[in-house]
Amino acid sequence: SSKRLVACSGWHYQHGGLIQISQLVSASVFLPSSSTSSDDVAIAEFQNITKQLSDILKETHCTAQDVVMVHLYLSSISLFAKINAHYVSFFGSVLPPSRVCIAVGPLRLLGSRNVAMDCTIQTL
Repeated sequence: SSKRLVACSGWHYQHGGLIQISQLVSASVFLPSSSTSSDDVAIAEFQNITKQLSDILKETHCTAQDVVMVHLYLSSISLFAKINAHYVSFFGSVLPPSRVCIAVGPLRLLGSRNVAMDCTIQTL
């Protein structure tokens, strides 16, 4: 079955006890300025993505521990360490979801974002 999830910028597919979310990106556009770096922009994007994911988890009566798989796409691998600190903060360090992190290069992600995510949530 398929229904629109709250404030989800990406696509979703629900089958049985799994929800697959694809192309989750920041709903807001953040631009570097004299006081913010491109790293800060990527962190803001990731925080916006996890806010959307939190809303989806709440709507589906799930928690971050119910996320079983994440594909994390970055515009540059140099962002990994900073994004990873926020990833661990959101998902925890004990049994986090399995993850693949791929650096795709600049201007390759939807809307020229720096961060995008696909994930699978187990709802059973």
